[in-house]
Amino acid sequence: MADHRAEQILAAVLTILKGSVTTAVSIDRDHAYSYDETELPAINVCMGAEKPEQVLLNNYVEWALDVEFEIACKETTTLSTTINQIRKEIQVALRSDYKLGLSFVTECLPGEFAKPEQKDGDKPVMAAVWTWTVQYRTSLSDPSA
Repeated sequence: MADHRAEQILAAVLTILKGSVTTAVSIDRDHAYSYDETELPAINVCMGAEKPEQVLLNNYVEWALDVEFEIACKETTTLSTTINQIRKEIQVALRSDYKLGLSFVTECLPGEFAKPEQKDGDKPVMAAVWTWTVQYRTSLSDPSA
């Protein structure tokens, strides 16, 4: 049996970013610990909230899955410049194929970008979260179909 379609989406997003984003040193999924300075700048891909948008009479559900990109960088030139370069690369990568290479995805759209937070340390570090919404369809009886 195939994985839940949300799992397939997260795996596709990670693959797309790893093949397209060049500014980030580390691109991970569900990275639980703080990044070491040598691993920055970094993107951590996380599953966000998910809600059914519509249940169709033909036994399909249309879902909206939030995918969160936690972007972290250290001082190199200007922290916000680095974050904005990474944002650009994420957007170009995800919009190059808005279906993410998956037949059941209907759209992939940018959403809220939270205000970056600066954290002190040996070198200043800035982190921000950018949420995208992926719309997709599943069978009502099987989320992998």
